[in-house]
Amino acid sequence: MRREHFMKHVVYWILPLLLLLPCILLYFTDPQGTGKYIAPDINREFGIIENLQLIFIASIAITAVKGIKLSSIPKERYAWILITAFSVFVFLEEIDYGLHYYEYLTGKSSAQVYHEFVVEGKIRNVHNIGKINSVIKFVVYLVMIVLFAVLPLLPNKWKQQYPCLRYVAPSRWILATGAVLLLMNAVTSWLNHLYNVNGTALAGNLSEFEETMTYYLFMLYCRELVAKRWPVPAQGWHITVRAVTRPTIRAKPEQQDVQER
Repeated sequence: MRREHFMKHVVYWILPLLLLLPCILLYFTDPQGTGKYIAPDINREFGIIENLQLIFIASIAITAVKGIKLSSIPKERYAWILITAFSVFVFLEEIDYGLHYYEYLTGKSSAQVYHEFVVEGKIRNVHNIGKINSVIKFVVYLVMIVLFAVLPLLPNKWKQQYPCLRYVAPSRWILATGAVLLLMNAVTSWLNHLYNVNGTALAGNLSEFEETMTYYLFMLYCRELVAKRWPVPAQGWHITVRAVTRPTIRAKPEQQDVQER
């Protein structure tokens, strides 16, 4: 029991803190040295911070596939299929559908890429078209407030009364992860005022640190969700359970006599 409790501390706040805080400190304090491992000048997509994001997104997709396999309830399976498809889409968006790998292998400079993207207006991904990115951020912030701030704090009696609410509400441990995200945002903002990082790979894109924690939050949420069971109404119990197991019901001797007569 103590080990399980300790592991929750590790997963929900110690691990994200140990992963993200060194990245932030190295990037600001030594931008021309170790900071280049966090976000290289050649392309920040090859750095640690961007690849952490890809790991977390891939983990979401793997968890969703696991959810599809474990679920025997159509609605839940459809939900996991949507999460799988969306996480694959986000993964492809993050790697610009492989464009930056192609550009690196073909020897395109960052200046050439900038000219094609900004001056010529070539499309690299969906989320950078027009104001789509701003809309996505607004929606994500709204969802995060509801999922990771409001739902965990709802009274337990409400969750017991409404099974669907109990299903979608994350544990209160996730509040610790949210606190780490806010702390990292504060540290990033503070260091940005102390150090001059203009001209570095993440100049103007410091939200990448926040984005990394956002993916980590949703990864934890999906891992919690896959461990739960879809809420089933009492009248639909026998239909749902039949797909998982077929309980054997034996008739009492008196009932057998009646049937024989």
